[in-house]
Amino acid sequence: MKKKKTKKELIKEEIENDFLLFTFLLATASMMMIALQKYSFNIGIYAIPFSVFVLPVLIFICNYITKKLGFKKALGSIMISSLILLAFLILIYDLVRREIDIIDLASNVLSYFICLFVNLLIYYYVITNLDEKIEGIFIYIEYIFVIMIFFFVFMSISNNMIMTDNDWVSYSISIIIEAILSIVAVFIDNKIKRGLKL
Repeated sequence: MKKKKTKKELIKEEIENDFLLFTFLLATASMMMIALQKYSFNIGIYAIPFSVFVLPVLIFICNYITKKLGFKKALGSIMISSLILLAFLILIYDLVRREIDIIDLASNVLSYFICLFVNLLIYYYVITNLDEKIEGIFIYIEYIFVIMIFFFVFMSISNNMIMTDNDWVSYSISIIIEAILSIVAVFIDNKIKRGLKL
């Protein structure tokens, strides 16, 4: 006869299942972002990658994990999804029979990890120390800051620290597009109730 689980055991099992689910969702979204970097649309003469639509989603998923499961689980998700992203990039290089480009790997994985780690630190501070009435404004500022960090780190590494005027304009346009998308993410984030492990 199977022993009936206590409420605490059920909650712990649910947290572990949610952790795995959201970790793989974060990893999948990061792979989508990498795949969409190669495709772009034009605004005037400036090429903007389609990945600009995915970064606010990544930040939102990370924030959701933090709010529902806590700091340690969110950090674990970021680390695991970074390793999955690294494995994905190496696999892609192998599949297309290209030599592994360390700069490309570093620019993608480091910008992803640094961006989400900084996001985690700021977001956790905001939701644990600030009043819920004003936390939305600070979360929006945090989104913009993290997006700026992501693009700056990615562009700096992938362009060998050489930035042209077109790079800076594309950088600015990308941030504006993502700032607009972030408004929706912050609105949804404010509706989410905090989990048990915060």
